[in-house]
Amino acid sequence: QEPHPPLAWVREFFMGTVTKAPPKATGARSRSSFLDNSVQYLPGVGPSRARHLALLHIQTVRELVGHFPFRHELIPRSVPIGALTEGAVATLIGTVHRVRGHGRAGDKTVYAELVDGTGRCRLRWFHSEHLLDRIKPGMVLRLSGTVDVRSGLAGLTNPAVEFVDPKEPLANDHDRWEPIYSGNAQFSSKQIARLVEGVLDRAVHELADALPEEIRTRRRLPPLGTAITRYHRPTNATDVTIARRRLAYDELLLSQLAVQLARRMRMER
Repeated sequence: QEPHPPLAWVREFFMGTVTKAPPKATGARSRSSFLDNSVQYLPGVGPSRARHLALLHIQTVRELVGHFPFRHELIPRSVPIGALTEGAVATLIGTVHRVRGHGRAGDKTVYAELVDGTGRCRLRWFHSEHLLDRIKPGMVLRLSGTVDVRSGLAGLTNPAVEFVDPKEPLANDHDRWEPIYSGNAQFSSKQIARLVEGVLDRAVHELADALPEEIRTRRRLPPLGTAITRYHRPTNATDVTIARRRLAYDELLLSQLAVQLARRMRMER
């Protein structure tokens, strides 16, 4: 598990509470930034659900993109069903062959079978009756879990499910690093990830980087927008390391500037 990133100062910097000057008393309203928009206007949120995000200190798009994942999970690229080995953590892509539920109403175990060109794999989800309304024969799924073997047939129990567009080129399948966010009962990590993904590109485009390019080049640091994108959307473990290094540098720099500013203010009294 990755350590929590050092975000106290950089969060303040990113949120604009350190670098923003007080608004001029001109009576004129400044143009609202996308970063300052309320999250209640994002698709699927609304005023009621926005109150649950506020409990996570997320009220604006700026705060949403500043809500960094506390770790990342590797979702390995898919392997053929015929190549599965017992005990391995694997990702499969295949077509659902059959689905059925068993047990008491409201608490059924869901059984299914996944097939590809190399074999078939049995699937089961405990206490997951809701999946009967979502998983149908003929659907293409990407599943991740630990392989078990019974009676010579490989299977996954309670695997993570992702619905795949049949038109998606499977040649693009690759190792993925999934961000894991702190959430609450109303907003899971996956739901927060979807919200972040929906605003990330536009948010970092509007983000100002106060660190001069000369310093970034000398220190081999990425732009702030790039670092934030890599933290939320890494393509490999190195991306996370580079992003954390930039955020840690900002934290150290800003804390030193705060000390210098406080010292100067004392001297001028």
